[in-house]
Amino acid sequence: MTAEEVWERFEYNPLTGQLFYKGKPAGSLRSDGYVRIQIKRKSYYAHRLIWLWLYGTWPDKLIDHKDGCRNDNRPWQLRPATHLLNNQNRSDNPGVCYVPKRKRYRAYITRNGVYKHIGFYKTEEEARLARANYEANYICQQKLSE
Repeated sequence: MTAEEVWERFEYNPLTGQLFYKGKPAGSLRSDGYVRIQIKRKSYYAHRLIWLWLYGTWPDKLIDHKDGCRNDNRPWQLRPATHLLNNQNRSDNPGVCYVPKRKRYRAYITRNGVYKHIGFYKTEEEARLARANYEANYICQQKLSE
């Protein structure tokens, strides 16, 4: 896949971070929080295609989502990263992000490298509360099992 092919095939809205194919949102939101796009029987991460669309070259490093939200593909949220930077960002992430495609806030948690989707909520406050409740229950369950 070349930059020219991506430019011909997709439109990109930098305000929402979405790629569009013939007027429809491209790709699907996966259970791990990333948007994946199938092209000619090959699967691509949307954030990597967007990097190619924006800069004309494939990223030579990992692409990190600054806010920790794996489906927030707006240009200012994407940056090249080492594994160390990417992992540090993941551990600091708040566990809440806005999903433009659904017009909802996603609550999630990552523990021991495992991503767990908690749910979608109308407001950021509801999503933060759901995440806090999930985390409190998770910690209580851990202590009870000790």
